[in-house]
Amino acid sequence: VDVPEKKVTVRPRALIFYQFTEQPTVQPVNITDFRQGKDLEVLDVRVECPHVTSGELQRTADENGNVKWTFPITAAGAVPSGRQTGQVFIRTNDSEFGELRIPVLIYGPPEQQAAKPAAKGEK
Repeated sequence: VDVPEKKVTVRPRALIFYQFTEQPTVQPVNITDFRQGKDLEVLDVRVECPHVTSGELQRTADENGNVKWTFPITAAGAVPSGRQTGQVFIRTNDSEFGELRIPVLIYGPPEQQAAKPAAKGEK
């Protein structure tokens, strides 16, 4: 059995937010370069999804000395009801992995039921 060589990983592979309260939700994104002698740099992070933003990039190394980039993705607390989709685009300096993409899915709160008419005798 041939196991594919681990090169660059993006975790998580997809971002899913359940925004049923008014509190923002933050999920960290980690990009790790396992290739020896390569120096992957994240040049830009662009979010194309309503109510979602990216935070500050941080470059570190994992426990094995591999280059690791981390940044937060935040979904706003107050989002419309229903489902919204988008993507996070990550531009790098690497010819093999020039653009990385992460799909985003947001579930907003369920729509409020229509107000019921008052029964006779109620105000």
